[in-house]
Amino acid sequence: MTIITNKKIIVLIIVIVLITCMTMPTFAATNKTSIFSKIFSTGTSIINTIFAPKNQQNENGNSGNLLSKILNSIKGESDFFSNLSQKLFSGLFNIKLISDEAGNIGNLEENIREKTRERYNQYINKTVEGLSKNQCTWWAYQRATDYLGYAYPNKSDGQFGTAKNWDNRNTNFESGTTAKVNSIGVYEAFEDGAGIAGHLVYVEAIQDGKVYVSECNWSGNSPNVRVLGSGNLPSKYIYLD
Repeated sequence: MTIITNKKIIVLIIVIVLITCMTMPTFAATNKTSIFSKIFSTGTSIINTIFAPKNQQNENGNSGNLLSKILNSIKGESDFFSNLSQKLFSGLFNIKLISDEAGNIGNLEENIREKTRERYNQYINKTVEGLSKNQCTWWAYQRATDYLGYAYPNKSDGQFGTAKNWDNRNTNFESGTTAKVNSIGVYEAFEDGAGIAGHLVYVEAIQDGKVYVSECNWSGNSPNVRVLGSGNLPSKYIYLD
């Protein structure tokens, strides 16, 4: 029997490690029987090469020649392992993208909540004639003024009116029924939980069909952030852009 040299052992270990690294992480997505069959056949070729009689090897029997034989023995399986490695890296990349996306979605709501609290602490010290602090109209005015860079205009009578009438009293901006970022959402009386005076929200962000709004005096909470879907959106919007 041919005695395996240290160099041969090193080469064998390297090949086995490479094959294992390329195949093991993809077992869940690939036919296991097929993979084991490929590994077995390739491993058999490698072992036969290493333990082959001396006269079947190159006369000098050097490790470089051994490596060439091993590489040739797995050459026929190169496409198979190439596909496996592509699936492996593609799968890992996709998992990372999904993870990043999920993380961004979660962070968006938290970022809006944090920013809303910061703004509230700034707005609470500001008095607006005709508006009571912590009311939805007060918050909508403050957010609109902050975004516009100038005071959100009210009617010539000096009154802002109840929340449900803001879209009717608006003469300075376009309005519509589709949510847009940096718009004031207007709920009619008793619409989706609003009271008799209606309700106002400020659209902070829109992502994946979800509308993120800030508000005051919703269920007694001031300030407040909600994530709205198609079933509880305001029926009208005042577009500040």
